Amino acid sequence: MASCTTEQDLGSHARMQTEGGTTDEGGSLDASSDGGLDPSPIDTGRDFRIVFGTDNLYSGDLRTEGGASSGLEGADRVCNREAADAKLAGRFRAWLSTSTVDARDRIAPVGPWKLVDGTTIFPGSAVTGPPARYLQLTAKGQRIFASNQPEVWTATLAMGNLNRADHACADWSSGSADVSGNYGVMVSSDGEWTDAGLSSSSIPCSARARLYCFEQ
Repeated sequence: MASCTTEQDLGSHARMQTEGGTTDEGGSLDASSDGGLDPSPIDTGRDFRIVFGTDNLYSGDLRTEGGASSGLEGADRVCNREAADAKLAGRFRAWLSTSTVDARDRIAPVGPWKLVDGTTIFPGSAVTGPPARYLQLTAKGQRIFASNQPEVWTATLAMGNLNRADHACADWSSGSADVSGNYGVMVSSDGEWTDAGLSSSSIPCSARARLYCFEQ
């Protein structure tokens, strides 16, 4: 098993916070949030797109966290809200899978993607393979380490497809301690970035974790 610690910080990435995050409503997306991609991604005038991990932590009930009609739409609203708070232009989508949608099919092939400090994370036009570097910066440039909760809701395997339908927090609409969700870690540049791959990689949806947000 590859290590998920950084050179600067050692610690367990399976430790979860039970409080924190925000649930104020904000942001809006087109109706395609649950499935098909908008055929006309926003032209930012740049030759790359931004990817970040959220500053805040959220329960698995992303429908409620984002004030939306579905978990995926709520997650996208969370991403766009945090992008707006950081004064990032463009439109963002969350890297999440559900019982009917794979994360890889939600992200249009409009890369490469870089962190807000200019570090290239996915050099190609599509999100394929592991990231080139740790995806550990938030929209505001905060660096996340193993000690300050790098867990990210994903329910997604390294190939970008759904892990398990019963480990996606009821399609990201449940914050129950009796329902589970799979996660990745921001301090890994191998497959663990999206799938922790440990016996403890499924945690209660009442726990709080971050999201990965890809500019479209």
